Amino acid sequence: MSAKSDPRPLAGTKLCRLDDIPNPGSRAFAWGEFGNEFRMFVVRKGDLLRAYVNECPHARHPLDWNQGKVFDADGELLVCASHGARFRPADGHCVFGPCLGGALTPVEIACSNGDVVLDKARKMDLRPRLAQRMIEDSASAGSRRLRFATESDLAVTFAWQSDPETRRHMRNPAVPTQSEHAAWLAKTLVDPDRLLLIAEENGIPLGSIRLDHRLTANGREGYEISIVVAPEHRRKHVGSFMLKSMRVLAPELVFYAHVEPENEASRRLFAACGYRWDGALGYLVSAG
Repeated sequence: MSAKSDPRPLAGTKLCRLDDIPNPGSRAFAWGEFGNEFRMFVVRKGDLLRAYVNECPHARHPLDWNQGKVFDADGELLVCASHGARFRPADGHCVFGPCLGGALTPVEIACSNGDVVLDKARKMDLRPRLAQRMIEDSASAGSRRLRFATESDLAVTFAWQSDPETRRHMRNPAVPTQSEHAAWLAKTLVDPDRLLLIAEENGIPLGSIRLDHRLTANGREGYEISIVVAPEHRRKHVGSFMLKSMRVLAPELVFYAHVEPENEASRRLFAACGYRWDGALGYLVSAG
């Protein structure tokens, strides 16, 4: 079984002519097939032109109620047809409804010579979206959960990164000094292309999961995913919890994993969580 291909088109793909979008109004687009789709819409209002993934942060349903129409009757706010959530067209933030405080996921577009195209920088800001979804998921997650790493995780992450068994399977097996790790963590916490999350159970840290934004050789966007399990919590299904949780929190994303060939345990773990080898990319790729 091979991994599903990423249905999102490449940067530079023409969506439509600007004149094809009513002002004010919207137009929806979709690629792929059922179960493996990428859906988005473009909204226009005066000089404003924005695009978002066609997914409400509440129940993850498409917003459009009639062939790409997402504006309310007044033409002021975007509205989800399922449960009535309202969003500002300028920034996608929810101002009313069940996902109040959440936000739509932006898609970078540009207008060139009257053509609306996908821009080169299509990276989505994961932090607000994951924050909203982690809140939604907390009610059913049991005692284990994911949270964003903070400066207070310096000691525990340094201990994990210093573990010989952990370092043995890393690209760089050298153990960092405490000052090197402190500098790395400080940079990681503010890096827009990287997210570090901590898995914990009843407040006890179990491991970490890191997401690094990547563009592959064929131009597809995704996130390289790396996990570290605390030595004392190995063989307690922490790794599978982190990988499966990330798929639940961000099912529309493609994740890549670099696992050394001799690391059979990790290869079995990723395979059990739906990752398949893609020889052309040289990565294990999520099949979700």
